[in-house]
Amino acid sequence: MTARSSLHKLKHKTRIRTRYRDAKKKAKTVGYIYRTNGMQGLSMYVRDGIEKRTRKPSPVNHAGDVLIITIDNDMLNHYRTEHMIETFESTGVEVGTVLYYDLRPEHIKRYNVFVFYRCPWMPEYKNIFEEIRRKNKVPVYAVDDLVVDKKYTDTLAVVQALNEEDRKVYDDGVERHGKLMKHCDYAITTTQALADELVKYKNLKEVHIDRNMRSDETIYHSDDALKKVIRDDSKVVIGYFSGTNTHNEDFQMVAPALTRILDKYSNVQIKLTGRIDAPEELKGYEDRLIFTPLVDWRRLPFEMRACHITLAPLVDSIFNRAKSELKWADSALVQVPIVASDMGASHDVVQNGKTGVLVDNTEDAWFDGIAQLVESEKLREKIGVQAREYVLENYRTSSPRAADLTKFIKKITPPVIAFGGVNIGALSGGNMIVKKHMDILQQAGSIVYGVENMGYHEDDKWLHLNREDDKKYDIFRVHSHRAVDKVKLSMAFDRFVATFWASVEMVDEYTHMNQGGKKLYLVQGLESGFYTGTDKIRRKAQATYYNHRLEPITISKWCQSWLKSDFERAAKYAPNGIDVNNFPYHERDLTKQQKIKVLIEGDNASEFKRVDASFEIANKLDREKYEVSYLSNNAEPKSWYEIDKSYVKVPYSEVSKIYSEHDILIKSSLLESFSYPPLEIMATGGVPVLVKNGGNEEYVKNGINALYYSNDDIDDALRKIETLVGDKEKFTQMAREGRRTAESRSWAGIESQIIDLYR
Repeated sequence: MTARSSLHKLKHKTRIRTRYRDAKKKAKTVGYIYRTNGMQGLSMYVRDGIEKRTRKPSPVNHAGDVLIITIDNDMLNHYRTEHMIETFESTGVEVGTVLYYDLRPEHIKRYNVFVFYRCPWMPEYKNIFEEIRRKNKVPVYAVDDLVVDKKYTDTLAVVQALNEEDRKVYDDGVERHGKLMKHCDYAITTTQALADELVKYKNLKEVHIDRNMRSDETIYHSDDALKKVIRDDSKVVIGYFSGTNTHNEDFQMVAPALTRILDKYSNVQIKLTGRIDAPEELKGYEDRLIFTPLVDWRRLPFEMRACHITLAPLVDSIFNRAKSELKWADSALVQVPIVASDMGASHDVVQNGKTGVLVDNTEDAWFDGIAQLVESEKLREKIGVQAREYVLENYRTSSPRAADLTKFIKKITPPVIAFGGVNIGALSGGNMIVKKHMDILQQAGSIVYGVENMGYHEDDKWLHLNREDDKKYDIFRVHSHRAVDKVKLSMAFDRFVATFWASVEMVDEYTHMNQGGKKLYLVQGLESGFYTGTDKIRRKAQATYYNHRLEPITISKWCQSWLKSDFERAAKYAPNGIDVNNFPYHERDLTKQQKIKVLIEGDNASEFKRVDASFEIANKLDREKYEVSYLSNNAEPKSWYEIDKSYVKVPYSEVSKIYSEHDILIKSSLLESFSYPPLEIMATGGVPVLVKNGGNEEYVKNGINALYYSNDDIDDALRKIETLVGDKEKFTQMAREGRRTAESRSWAGIESQIIDLYR
């Protein structure tokens, strides 16, 4: 047997074992669902499973503020995630949804806060949570029952009654819920009692109470039921609505009181809806019992409105005290008064005698509470109307109370800062500075994005998102007409920063800004000076400095000066820095070198860099004594350049090595916002000979850490070079001072000033 065929058989056996194990587990789950939720519950499970297997995950085509990760349960999603979505939409928060088994890394790149509603832990979540943490994004667990720890669910009689296999399935779900919650930083829940338990988990920094608001569609169907349902008021129908058989114990508690009600009032009927077993006490009253199967939530208001009274009994336990006032709110919307156990959320929100009837869990209390409503149609009507008014005022998803959810999300979201126009792959100094600012802000806890603008149009904000090489940041690439993976960008930023003049229009037009958000313009140079003659682009670049909708910030005192003098713009300033650890220092001994190594840096395609002027100097150097190299991030050397080595488009990680291998830098630029090359060679122990400009005068001390030469004076430049070469002590002294200058500009020492630029 060949190795290939042996491997094939091994893989086949592994697949068979895996399928058998999965099928066995699935069979256990099916049995558990049938035994606890009946045939109807099993049918819903099978339907959902078919939909899950046959549908493809929806594309991630939206980039917003909050992503709700939810389970495939229509009823639970209605009561929790639907109202959260409506609340967010009503308060201007861009929200998306995804089923928990469809959550992918792409989703993490597109949102800032992730709300996991009753989701179980999945093995693939390990990498997803690592990405969430790395990007300073926020995981939140949302739960509306104490199903996150066995210490709570073990107290339930219905759980204790499960057989061994069903118990394993149930407990596994509880443990996976708890594991996911313990990976989150915050929690959202529905009641004070539930919050009091969740705050005991030390991983949760805060627990927010977001009561079960009622969705627009729920209110619509409730209004419809009020109009259409005609009740027989010669009878009094008392309704009990149960979603699952877990409520049997609660209903058993009020059965004795109900038998007394049935004995005393011949016009009373009991309506039992959902998975509920009639207790022994009600045997003999079958002709006065109305059984209704579990109904869809859209139909529920009609079934409730057919009642005159509803009940919400809860056996007093830590699990039940955490339950919400949902039954009361739904009953109130159809103006049906409720009698509820005076505990937990009902005690907190229901006004006894005004918006409901609260009773102690004794037979007499339940009998008296129900009896007063049976006897008084006027009281039923009064409480029903008042309860509905209260719910409509306080439980709508557009109410001020619901907006507290958005306030909470805003509070826990770190600053969201986007840099427009940044080119992550570019090696230019301007882009390197922007990326360093992004690094500093991300390390300080902000959520940082880049937005590359390529063919941006305000009416078509479809974007590329993240090439494979984008690991550190989430980068949106605006390029609508060639987009393969289209993403609608509607995320709210706290700061949106234009980084080059061509990105100003995009930042200016963007409308999704948080309250108090600012649009900034990081000015690194007089970009209009890069264009000459009658070029219209020069005028467009110049006009950006007059845009008062964007606040200017800068890393150059020279830029700060001309922004004020020429454009009357006051710009915040923070110094530029250097990572001195990436530019190790070593002293040169020019007397022991075979040749003095001279470096010329700059893109000769950019006129303002004046690379040609530097080579006019270098070409006059004695080649028996000097070796000349050229470093360019883009352009190839011209044919007349006399060079020994050429470094074109080298990775930035290799630049420091090139500087450390050279002794003198010739730099002839006249226009620089902040000139990095002289500072970088200073850091390694070399000495620059250069023309004075606004980009280097911040840190150059002529004759101390560098030498200036007169512009266009080749002989002066040659004399300065010879001065350095001929005086070993002077060269060493200047080199050491240059290193001290570089260390004084270390990023680590100016991070707080950089962060302050974006406050």
